[in-house]
Amino acid sequence: MRYSIVTVILSIFLLSCGNNGAEESSAAEEATTKQEPAMAEATGPVDPICDMVKGDNWTEYYVNATDTVWFCSPHCQEVYEANPEKYSKG
Repeated sequence: MRYSIVTVILSIFLLSCGNNGAEESSAAEEATTKQEPAMAEATGPVDPICDMVKGDNWTEYYVNATDTVWFCSPHCQEVYEANPEKYSKG
C-alpha cells in the first residue's frame, strides 16, 4: 500500500514537472525570437575574459608594460594571469 501511494505521488510530480518545462521552453523560445531594441553601447575598459564594460566598483586589475587591464571579479583576473598572451590585443 505504501509503495502504491509513493508511486502515485511521484508520478503526479513528474507529470507536473514535464508540463512546466514545456511551457518554460516555449516561453524561452519566444523570448529569443523577439528582437530587443538596440541599446547604446557603453564605453570604457572591457574585461577581456567576460567582455563586461568596466564598472565604478571594479578593483581588480593587471598592469603590464604599456596598459592596465581591468577585471570585474577576482576569478576573471586569475584566468587572465594564468595565460595573458591568450587575451592580448595584438
